[in-house]
Amino acid sequence: MDCLVLPVPEMDSKPLPSSRDVKDVGLHPMPIDDDNPSRWPSEFNKLQREVIELWDARNVSLVHRTYFFLLFKGDPSDSIYMEVEVRRLSFLKDTFSRGDQTLEDGQSLNTRFKHEGFD
Repeated sequence: MDCLVLPVPEMDSKPLPSSRDVKDVGLHPMPIDDDNPSRWPSEFNKLQREVIELWDARNVSLVHRTYFFLLFKGDPSDSIYMEVEVRRLSFLKDTFSRGDQTLEDGQSLNTRFKHEGFD
């Protein structure tokens, strides 16, 4: 039995960054800013204030808020979760502020809440 040997294609000659130079977030590594390591605490506080404002705008439950604060206390690894929460809440705020109607069983939730005294 003969073996078929295929040539291996050459890789790009660019060296891969060392694990010390990047932080893995999801599928795409993010470069670490070594010039300003103390930037994260202020960024965390900014994101936290933004999340709180969005929670108030969307009337997010106290249970969700409590879990969120207990889980994410400002560690740099929390950055992805803070960004996801901001994006999720911003999407909800934008969707409802444009007047998009959410339907459930063929009835608008906004209309149903008004009829049931939730307005």
